[in-house]
Amino acid sequence: MLRKLDLGNNALSTLPDSLPPTLLTLFCLNNNFETIPPAITTLPRLRMLSFKSCRLRDVGVAPLPASLVWLILTDNELVTLPASLGQLTGMRKLMLANNRLASLPSSMAAMRELELLRLANNQLPALPAWLYELPRLAWLAIAGNPFVAPAPARATARPRA
Repeated sequence: MLRKLDLGNNALSTLPDSLPPTLLTLFCLNNNFETIPPAITTLPRLRMLSFKSCRLRDVGVAPLPASLVWLILTDNELVTLPASLGQLTGMRKLMLANNRLASLPSSMAAMRELELLRLANNQLPALPAWLYELPRLAWLAIAGNPFVAPAPARATARPRA
């Protein structure tokens, strides 16, 4: 019974229509995906999914499995996220750093189990108000967004004469 599948570091741009329904973890990092393949929706037990560094331009139209607890979409080309993302109410760790996101869907306010959210290096002009109301959110990365002031330049120490 296959539970973990690592397809990382290939030239994949699609997946077969049928994947083992027993999968709990699927890593597809560093491939050529532009969208998350529909086959992902057929994995009812999937808990962890990674499409890190895959050139993703969109998440896809089909809702992701409601069983997801970890979703890693770091280092892609995402500009928007679908409202269906908010249906992942059991999500605990969501990594969206290093994309081009200018907003987050308001439906994400339903992600009441979210503990970690990485939003660094996107194009967010501000944080949505609902984000402050997530009861379990303990770790938030926001550096590199337009609303975050850049760190002041450090003065370099000059050698004494």
